[in-house]
Amino acid sequence: MNRILTIQLEWKYFPVNYLEEPISISFETGNLDIKNGVAIANIDPDLYHADNSIQEVLTRQIESRLHAVQVMTHRDFELSGPSRTDIREDRKKNHFLEVESCIHTEGT
Repeated sequence: MNRILTIQLEWKYFPVNYLEEPISISFETGNLDIKNGVAIANIDPDLYHADNSIQEVLTRQIESRLHAVQVMTHRDFELSGPSRTDIREDRKKNHFLEVESCIHTEGT
């Protein structure tokens, strides 16, 4: 299998026009772009695997930016959890599916 060049995390937020202008944040061996209802982080695979908190840290960064807008506009937003895609040397992609567990109980 070909080597992984970058790990891409993607969050979706609604409404898509929530931000007045795009936001770009650079961090150690990666970047995060937030615009048009989508936040995409491109992360060096070595950094991603070495730091198991990076996904949570980036989610907090996005939430922080969206909360700042919320304070100014008094408009609510929705933010999805991240999806992960590995981009390989041959430009093919590995998509990961994360499922959240839940328990459903019926009342009597």
